[in-house]
Amino acid sequence: MSADSYLTMDLETVDMNGNIVPYLACAYNKDNYIEVFAKDVLDKQSRDNMFKIFIDRLTQIRGFKYVYAHNLSTEYCY
Repeated sequence: MSADSYLTMDLETVDMNGNIVPYLACAYNKDNYIEVFAKDVLDKQSRDNMFKIFIDRLTQIRGFKYVYAHNLSTEYCY
């Protein structure tokens, strides 16, 4: 499999009162980079809009067969 057939996706989150809340969605491959932030991390509609914009942009990218998603949660360090 060629590295060109992959797209890497990352979802950054923050712990807010025990809830894992997304604030950034990004993806990249050899030729494309998408980065979408929630305008207001406290507002669910803002986060929903972030995902809508991200998915809309993601579906415009052609040529990849696989998505490698990583870091989809907040890590707790004690």
